[in-house]
Amino acid sequence: GIQDFRKHRGVLINDVVILVNSSIESFVQRSILGCFPSCSEESRAYKLCNSVPECFAMVVNGTIKASIIDSPIAENYELENCGLLATRGELFDLQYYSIAFPRHSTLVHDFDMAIMLAREDGVLRRSRL
Repeated sequence: GIQDFRKHRGVLINDVVILVNSSIESFVQRSILGCFPSCSEESRAYKLCNSVPECFAMVVNGTIKASIIDSPIAENYELENCGLLATRGELFDLQYYSIAFPRHSTLVHDFDMAIMLAREDGVLRRSRL
């Protein structure tokens, strides 16, 4: 998983591509490299891509060994492009996401109710199988 970069096991950070200016880049700089928010190009070590398709293309064509990307995006790409990529990592299924609404939005209550019903019905658990 991503924690292996801290232990220098598996793929090295200089063998990885990350989407520029993404939350993942901030996480890697803060939690793995320890240089956030002012990482120099030399301390950065990983490669950058400007779009998700570019990140995946660099992995598929062998320019780079791996990409660190948000789980739902990777899962979707893997489903749409069977056999081109494989997803791995201990943290892969543990990532959480938020949905932001404007303050005082009338949608918040409806969304909370839909999530609660999906949990009670087991839909959320089945969707991760």
